[in-house]
Parts: sequence; structure tokens; C-alpha cells
Amino acid sequence: MSARHKGASQRCAAAQAGVSERTGRRMEEPDWKGVGQRAKRTYRTRPDPFAAVWESEIVPLLQSAPGLQAQTILADLQERHPGSYPWNLLRTLQRRVRHWRATQGPEQEIYFPQQVRAGQQALCDFTDMNRLKITIGGAAFPHRLIHVRLRFSGMTYVEVVQGGESFTALARGLRHAFESFGGVPETIRTDSLRAAYRTGTQEDHAAGAVTELTEGFAAFCANYGVKPTRNNPGLSHENGGIESPHGHLKNAIDQDLLLRGSRDFTDVTSYQRWLHTLVGKENARRQAVIRQECNVLKPLPQQAPACYSLRPARVSGNSTIVVARCTYSVPSRLKGQQLSVHLYDDRLEAYLGTECVFETARHRPTTPNARVWCIDYRHVIGSLRRKPGAFRQLAYRDVLHPSPVFEDAWNTLDAQHPTPERAVKIYLEILTLAAQHGEEPVASYLQEVAQRQQALPNHEELQARLHHQADERTAQALHACTVIIRPHGLSDYDALISDTHASQSEALV
Repeated sequence: MSARHKGASQRCAAAQAGVSERTGRRMEEPDWKGVGQRAKRTYRTRPDPFAAVWESEIVPLLQSAPGLQAQTILADLQERHPGSYPWNLLRTLQRRVRHWRATQGPEQEIYFPQQVRAGQQALCDFTDMNRLKITIGGAAFPHRLIHVRLRFSGMTYVEVVQGGESFTALARGLRHAFESFGGVPETIRTDSLRAAYRTGTQEDHAAGAVTELTEGFAAFCANYGVKPTRNNPGLSHENGGIESPHGHLKNAIDQDLLLRGSRDFTDVTSYQRWLHTLVGKENARRQAVIRQECNVLKPLPQQAPACYSLRPARVSGNSTIVVARCTYSVPSRLKGQQLSVHLYDDRLEAYLGTECVFETARHRPTTPNARVWCIDYRHVIGSLRRKPGAFRQLAYRDVLHPSPVFEDAWNTLDAQHPTPERAVKIYLEILTLAAQHGEEPVASYLQEVAQRQQALPNHEELQARLHHQADERTAQALHACTVIIRPHGLSDYDALISDTHASQSEALV
């Protein structure tokens, strides 16, 4: 109409407004009404297909079970009234049900936004990472991440957890997170972790009963001066400040893996380092608000708390200890001793009094009733060598081999050697040489033998080869340390004496 008032023709004005010429003519009619000026329609353009059953059948269903979906209701109507309500009416029923819920349905729960000041709260939770299909050395790597986040600034810390949601994983993750933040918040928020809270019944929680902290987590919080809090069981939205960032974190990891072009890492350490780099980039985007919050965090304690569980273990006659449903071999000199085991998330340390006498990586059962043998052949090879008859029926024989190369060598000896007893003795001698000289040169010899046709490993040949290699290394070391002293010629002494006399003459003058 502005273009028309400026003198433009009806066709040009309609083209400038982006409407058709016919619409332009209608707009110039005296009784034309624009959008929002027309009277709302109060009549239906077609009959209501659910008029016969809406009040008598559908509404009672919605009142008795408000969570029913329109698809379920329509399927029920088809059973009660065959041929009357086809599936093409689903969209209509969905609109009717949505309108009924908005006008006559029950009251819904409201979520209240919360304000948190800087340094007030950190949130912590575990999240499963198996969906991203990350591998270590080409093998599947089932694991979790412990995700710690400052509520005010969003500063994030993540750490790989190879086991379950244990106290050791929780304490270690929180300890490293606080060190990464450079301070301690006033409160720490988690869900109902069994590692932190004693499990209670739903009735106890509904009655408002106070749930006690576990002894380890209570000591951990007391050491840092942080107050523990948790959301109510089954109400994950109360911990939404960490539940929603779980999804954002996994998406960022997945996107970075796509850019990287591979989901495989050489070891857990390199994977953890990559995660720290990724999270560091995310934290850098919020550097200003992070600096503001870090300035008000409480200082770290002078001494970090223990991040392990304490387990007693007596060394059996088998020279083994049982810790967390796993059987570990220990040096035979500890047989019969009572050890104190510090069980970390990734390792265990055994103490005799105050001295650490044994340390190894931690293993975990794959199934609830499985028994895991964690045997170091160096601990038992001396006794096995004296009692070779025990090897063939040994309960943990399959896990005694240091590597697949050794296992293949044993299978070859067992299958092809004419004397079974001699095959056992040869293999035990090979293990002894591996314990004395290292596994790498022995494995190299076994691979060479495997490539020969109709050849069996021979410990005497291996021993001679290892001794020869040792002699060569000794000779090279002696040659490198040899100092050659060349005698000076007599003319050098004459020149030295001449220079001395000349200096004395100049001094007298």
C-alpha cells in the first residue's frame, strides 16, 4: 500500500511486496482485513471422527492413566471398534490428547532454576564411554569417565576409570580434579553413589531419613573441608548440572575422534593425555569466568588424602593373595605373611608393616562369579623348576605364559615332542632363561624357531645364544671404556726445556 500511495501501479506494488496481483486487488477492497484482524473461526471444517467415543471412552482412559500415548489409545479403539478408527486418524487424536492435557489434564512438575555463586559447588558423576568404541592397542577398551565440573564457571576435569564406580575411583578423580582447579569448592554434589553413601531403602528416603556417608568418603571430605550433598534417588534432574554436560562432553569427544581419524590409542596414558588436551580447549573458552571462580576457591590441604581401600591379605601356601575376587602371585619369600594391601583404581600395593614389598596392576573379574588369576611366572618358576610334574595340571597354567609367543612355543612342544615330561622341563628352562635374561631375546629366539620347519625350541641352544650375546655386550663395553695412552717423543721434552730456559733468561734481564 505504501508503493501504491507513491504512485506505483497495482502490478508493480504487488511485485515489490512479494504478493500476487490478485492479493493486491483484495487488499484494496474496503472490507479487507489483514492477519490478526479477522474473526477466529469457531466451527469445524469437517466432522469430529472421535465424537462418539471421546467423552465416553477416551477421556476416562486419560483420567485414569494420564501417561497413555495417543498411539496406544488408537490401538485400543481399533480392537473395540474394528474398522472404525484407521491409523490415518493418529495425528488428529494426538492433537486432541495434547489439547486435553493442556486444558483439563493433571498438574505437571515444575523445575526451578537455581543460582549458584562462584566457589559454592562442584558436581561429580560417572559416565559410560563404551558407546564411542574406543580401543587400546587395537583391543576394545570398556571404561568409564569420572566427570567433575564447577557449577558456576563450568570448568571441567575428566579421568579414565577402568573399573566400576568404586570409592578409589571417586576419591582419586576428585583429588586430581581439585588439584586441577587449584582449590576446593564449598560443596560436592553427586548422585546416590554406593562408594559415598550407605544404601538405604526407598521408604527411608521418602521419610527423609538421614543417610550416613561411608567411612572412606567421610574422611575424604573432612580432609578437604568440603560438604557432600546428593540428589534424591531416581531424580536425575536434580543433578542436571552434570547430567546434561555428559552429553555435550561425549559429543565433543566423538567429534574430535572423527577429526583425529582413529579411535585407537597406544595405551591408557596416551588416551588420558588426549582427553586432558581436549578438556583444556573447552576450559580455555571460559577462561574469564573460570579465573573468577578459581580466585574464591578454598586452598588445597597440605597433605592429600588416601585414595585407596585397605584390604588385609595373608599369603597362602601357593604364594598367592586374594584381593577383590582376584588371585595375585607374590614373591615366595612372603609365604605365610600377613600383608596390608592398598587397593587403588589401577593398581595395588602390598605392605609388610610399613615397607612396600609388592606392587602390580589391578585386574577385575569379567563376570560376577569368575575367578581371575594374575600370575607372574617369575614368582613361581623356581619352585616349578624343582617340581616340573605340577606344571601340566596347574590351575593357572594358561595365564602363566608371559606372551602369546611363549604360549605357542609350549603348545608346539606339547604337541610334537616325543616325551611329554621332557617337553615340560624344556619349557620351564626357557621360562627360567626369560626370567634371568629378559623376555625380549627369548621371544626373538622362539619366533625364529617357529619359522623353521620341523624344529622345536631347545633350551641348551637358547642358553648358548644368550651367553654369546652377553659376551658380545661385555666386549663392546670394555672396548668403549678402553683408554689409549700414546708416549711423547723426546723432541717434545727438548722443546719444553728450551722454553723453560728462555723464560728464566727473560726474568733475569
